[in-house]
Amino acid sequence: MAYEEKPLIKDGEKELTSESSTYIFRLPKVGEGITEGKLVTWLVSVGDAVTEDEAIVEVQNDKLLQEVPSPVTGILSKILVEAGSTAQIEEAIAEIRIMSHVSSTDEVKENEKDKGTQARPSKEEKNQSVVAGRVLAMPSVRQYARDKGVEILNVSGSGKHDHITIEDIDAFLAVPAKEAKKINAAKQTTQEAYAIAETSDTIREKMSVTRRAISKAMVNSQRHASHVSIFDEVEVSKLIAHRNRFKEVAANQDIKLTYLAYMSKAVIAVLRKYPILNASVDEANDEIVYKKYYNLGIAVDTQRGLYVPNIKNADRKGIFTIAKEIVDLSVKAHEGTLEPNEMKDGSTTITSIGPIGGKWFTPIINFPEVAIFGMGKIEKKPIVLEDNTLGIGNILHLSMSFDHRIVDGAIAQKAMNELKRYMEDPELLLMEG
Repeated sequence: MAYEEKPLIKDGEKELTSESSTYIFRLPKVGEGITEGKLVTWLVSVGDAVTEDEAIVEVQNDKLLQEVPSPVTGILSKILVEAGSTAQIEEAIAEIRIMSHVSSTDEVKENEKDKGTQARPSKEEKNQSVVAGRVLAMPSVRQYARDKGVEILNVSGSGKHDHITIEDIDAFLAVPAKEAKKINAAKQTTQEAYAIAETSDTIREKMSVTRRAISKAMVNSQRHASHVSIFDEVEVSKLIAHRNRFKEVAANQDIKLTYLAYMSKAVIAVLRKYPILNASVDEANDEIVYKKYYNLGIAVDTQRGLYVPNIKNADRKGIFTIAKEIVDLSVKAHEGTLEPNEMKDGSTTITSIGPIGGKWFTPIINFPEVAIFGMGKIEKKPIVLEDNTLGIGNILHLSMSFDHRIVDGAIAQKAMNELKRYMEDPELLLMEG
């Protein structure tokens, strides 16, 4: 009788082979529009016991760096996609052997116990920050270690439960005897992560998942939207005085009050008056989609590239709340801990180059949005006062790009004038609620 291969058995999200009770672990979809992810670090090794919901691999996609948990309890029997490689969503990346005929948790513990007595070093020899092959550190700390060129397995943790902290990384770097090892680790990590190829006169670096996504988004926006940009400036001495008055009040609530928070509130007021700027184009149906929500995107520049998380329902929030959320989202973007929901359903975006000294620029629309506001620096300039004498003013530089398919130039300039009115006298924002 000829052998008949048994088909795969689907058990909810579990895909098991009937012969081997092996779970095929596929890269899950972690956000809207995400099609691939780069496997940065496997947190466990082949042969390690894993439990359901335990983070086993770090994945970098175009939006964030995050830990992906195991959906089952078992033993990691095979890694199909190595760290440093890119996998497509739903691509098989590992196999986990399921304990189907006995208590899974008990057998996993027994396997872990056996493995420990056979191969693990003594307590005095091992790094207490490595448990079951997994480094005890937040994703942001691992990213910091990679950026600094540190092999995190060599670092001992001082945090709670021996977790490694950023301070531990800095302390590791401060030891001169390990400097050479640090440099070698940096070179190896960079070459593995970015596939750098160097010749005598060129350096070629493989674009990261994030950089490819940024590139694709920028080209897509330029291809689909009809970009037009306008530029203006406004005297903001009243704004500066208002911020100075309330900066300490905000600080007492652990809030950093920035000019960007005022700009955000002013943009919301503008969008309410000119709803076409809070719309998008449904090209398939030739329709203009007016959004009833105001999820204000804030562009954040990080070492990995540009991220645009958004403040949900910004129209319902005061300046202090907006200021706090700007800082919180920025920290998350830098640490790579943004949630997918914090990156989607934006309606209009603000980007700022003022803190690094920029004035005017032509921001690219965060497609499919139809407008983006740019904030430059504030600088002192000579101005003509109301009595026709010369004085010194504090001038804020403003830029705006809009999709000319549905936003007319006159509407755009009227919106800019409205924005200037609010930035010139921030107390008007109190009248907006």
